[in-house]
Amino acid sequence: MANYGLLTELLDLPNIRVTHYQRVGQDRLNLCIESTVEAAVCPRCQQVSQTVHEVVAPQMLRDLPMWNRRCWLRYAPRRFKCEACGNSFVERVEWREPGLDYTQRYEQAIYDRARRVSMIG
Repeated sequence: MANYGLLTELLDLPNIRVTHYQRVGQDRLNLCIESTVEAAVCPRCQQVSQTVHEVVAPQMLRDLPMWNRRCWLRYAPRRFKCEACGNSFVERVEWREPGLDYTQRYEQAIYDRARRVSMIG
């Protein structure tokens, strides 16, 4: 497996690693990422689970531009099975709100830009 440590460092998202990248045309970059966290907390009973039940279908998430290219993250969340209560749940990451197709920092950048434009105009 190739080492994309520099891309992981430059991406600067907590607890992820870049596993692959792909240039799409002249203005887009897709980064395949995976979680480096080995456990998750069950939302039902609050116990730590290390049992990965399955990997959910990959999702494409918009992130901040990188090197003047639009950047998308290909991320496949893991579903854990709680050994304590039997609950099955999808891992949560701190850089994305569940159900959204963009990162929190992308959302913040759009919000900041909109505020600057509204203050100028």
